[in-house]
Formats: sequence, structure tokens, C-alpha cells
Amino acid sequence: MAKSTVNLKPLEAFADKLRKQQDDVAVKNASYYAANKIRAAWETSGYQIRTGNLDDSFLWIVCYGGQVKNYGFLFDSEKSSKHIKRNGVEYVGRREAEKFIANYIPTTDGIEIVFASAMFYAGYLEEGTQRGVFRVLRGIKADLENDFGMQNITTNIFPV
Repeated sequence: MAKSTVNLKPLEAFADKLRKQQDDVAVKNASYYAANKIRAAWETSGYQIRTGNLDDSFLWIVCYGGQVKNYGFLFDSEKSSKHIKRNGVEYVGRREAEKFIANYIPTTDGIEIVFASAMFYAGYLEEGTQRGVFRVLRGIKADLENDFGMQNITTNIFPV
């Protein structure tokens, strides 16, 4: 009787390498999508830069495998010209965004794209003010529903 054995370790290693490459491509594509989506939503919102703090606080995060894999901001460089004080606490848009990213815990092992504004008054502006309604995050939600045909996208917009 002849016996033959096949060493599958190289094939398994190759399959793992392919999966990793696919995962990397998925994260890269999701990051590209997120960066472009947040910029387009801001550009069509009608919002005008005043102090720059709100603009600096807009961010996106891409998670995969239960980990933050990539993130970015609306603008590459900070736009804020002054800081905001509320109840004796100073708020700086980019610093608030960085804190949000550092504290974010992914909710799934799959691909997760997060869009947020970390300033405390972002929800107020999304609801509308005397200056107008600036629906950056809500605009992104509508786009996601259209782009991916999804109807139950989770959104949390907290007004002040």
C-alpha cells in the first residue's frame, strides 16, 4: 500500500496572505470613501467657517477586526483661529476629535466606518439655528443609505 501526504502549511500561509491583502484593500477603500464622503457632505452643507473648531472636529474612522485601522479629519491641517470656552472648560476642535478617536471602541469585527464631529455643539447645528441648518452628518447618513442600499444605519447625533 502506498501512502502519500500533502503538506498544506504553504497553501494555508498563502491563503492567509491573500486574506490579509484583501483586508488591507478593504480598509484602504473604506478610508478613501470616508475621506471623500465627509468632505463632500461638508461642502454641500452650507456651513461657513467661523472659528474653525467645528471643522477641525469632523473626523472619520475605519475599523476592521474590532480595531481602529485608519482615521482622518475633514482638513489635513487645523483651521481653528480661537478656542471655545464653555463652563470654564476650553474646547479645541482637533483636540476633541483626537480624544474621540483615542476613546472609540469598535462595535463589530467587520468593516465599520464612523463619521463624527467631536464638538459639543455639533448636534445643535445639525438641528438648525438662526444662521441655518448645517447637516453634515445627516447628509452622510442619507448618502450611505443611497450608496449601499441600507435603511437601518445607526446614527447618534446628540444636540447640546
